[in-house]
Amino acid sequence: MNEVISWEEFNKYMKMGTIIVAHGFIKDKFVHGDHATIEYFPTFGDYHKHNPDKKVDIERYNDFFASFDDVLTILMREQVRLLKILPALGRVTIIKEFDEKKYSATIEREQAERFYNIKFRDFINSDPKWIKFVDRKVMNDVYRKKFVDEILDVE
Repeated sequence: MNEVISWEEFNKYMKMGTIIVAHGFIKDKFVHGDHATIEYFPTFGDYHKHNPDKKVDIERYNDFFASFDDVLTILMREQVRLLKILPALGRVTIIKEFDEKKYSATIEREQAERFYNIKFRDFINSDPKWIKFVDRKVMNDVYRKKFVDEILDVE
């Protein structure tokens, strides 16, 4: 992918709130050329330390990050969502620490299309069918295991 996404365009979409799940718990986000990186706060305590005025409690945080399965779902789904909604992106990395391990997943657009057997251009952004199509695969144990084996990095 030779396109470049500007920080302004990327940040505009990120501020929409509906583009990525748990957007309020994003610690940092970067875009360089066609590569976006999103890193979530590692713990609720870390989130709260950086956002003391927010009225978010640990139960809300745990709605997204209570288990490794929850973290895996976000890593898998949100990469696809960003690649679909922002066609100038060619690669997405999402990082989340959980249980004293750092999970990082990077996927390129073409790799995501092969992995999920989807062509982003076949679905318009406002069509909910595309995310339902992907969700069936994100929640499938075979795809989850394959994602862990082939894409997920653990430190």
